[in-house]
Amino acid sequence: MNLINQELASAVDVTPPDWCIHSGARIVLGNFDGKGGRDALCYDKAGSKWFNYANGKKWYVKTSWCTHKGSYIQAVRYNSSDNYYDLVCRDNKGGFWVTYALSNGHFLF
Repeated sequence: MNLINQELASAVDVTPPDWCIHSGARIVLGNFDGKGGRDALCYDKAGSKWFNYANGKKWYVKTSWCTHKGSYIQAVRYNSSDNYYDLVCRDNKGGFWVTYALSNGHFLF
């Protein structure tokens, strides 16, 4: 299992440069669409999730997945037979939830 540490990512690591800088926003990096390059997820506690793919495509979804107090999202490769990074929601009480990347780089939240 490969893990990308979201805490090391910042708005300067992704394009456009002024992306994901609002209060409470977090950035997670990974290869969500399996096409290589560094894709980025920006999320906040209001449930908004913006994906900015390395190929310039974008995707937005609003969902309650991983919005509870003390929760955070990480990008993890669970299935070593594909190139997709899946998303894990963890919290400070030991909670652990996974949503797997689809072939188009989207997720079923």
